[in-house]
Amino acid sequence: MVKRVFVDCGYHQGAALAQFREYLKLDDGWGVYAFEPNPSCHGYFPRFCRENWHFSPFAVWTKNSWEHLRQEDWSKSRSDSPVRLKSITVDGQHSTIMRDSRRPGLLSPISVPALDFAEHLKHYAGYEKVVVKMSISGAEYPVLRHLLETRTLSLITDLYLDTNEQWMPRESRISTESLILACEEKTRVHRIAQPNE
Repeated sequence: MVKRVFVDCGYHQGAALAQFREYLKLDDGWGVYAFEPNPSCHGYFPRFCRENWHFSPFAVWTKNSWEHLRQEDWSKSRSDSPVRLKSITVDGQHSTIMRDSRRPGLLSPISVPALDFAEHLKHYAGYEKVVVKMSISGAEYPVLRHLLETRTLSLITDLYLDTNEQWMPRESRISTESLILACEEKTRVHRIAQPNE
């Protein structure tokens, strides 16, 4: 039975998973679970098909529900999208379920399924290694606070975190650092940055 798992929260098109596959040496002794709610990115899921690797179209969230996802149109946001195809402008790099996001270029919302990430993490109780990459365009704030409240953050051995306070009106550098300090009391936190942030 697999006792090590890598959980990719915000799979997008799989670029980070490809990097972590090399960095962590993700072999057959690892399980992988990747979450990406944006339908524009679902065609990239088969990119890494292997046994014990699972892909989910759910948003990582604080409860099991349907949420409104606002997709990013990079031609309007002028972000550094990795796709940049003339025929595709909605690729999902900075799409978000956060209704109060100030990120430019977000389109009208679509409904996507979401899951309670604390409940999902409980499946990994007893695992020797649970590595989570979290890059979920502002949703990391309520999700991490939920994990702290439910005392499930300690199930994670290593958290690779991308924060987006610049787009969130209720967050700041101070609230971000405070949240990270609280998380560091429960797990190892590694800050990651996305291109052009």
